Amino acid sequence: NGMKAISDYFVKYHKLPDIIMVDLLMPMMSGFEFILQIKHLPCYSEDKTKIILISAGIDEADILKIKELKIKNVLLKPLDKEEFLKIL
Repeated sequence: NGMKAISDYFVKYHKLPDIIMVDLLMPMMSGFEFILQIKHLPCYSEDKTKIILISAGIDEADILKIKELKIKNVLLKPLDKEEFLKIL
């Protein structure tokens, strides 16, 4: 649950992990909504927190949203170990 992660951890402790893996389809909010919320937190820094979007499939609307949110790291399921390691 992305809302719970934001309210119970990120806002409470005022810090983000080095890597956040986000599934496009999540309960309560989409992966896009979650990423947008993360990017608006005062503790967010693109240099310090790498966001990886994961999805079983991406359509044209998703591609536009990825560009709009400037998401640099996208992996499709099933995850490929080599692709994942390249991102890290």
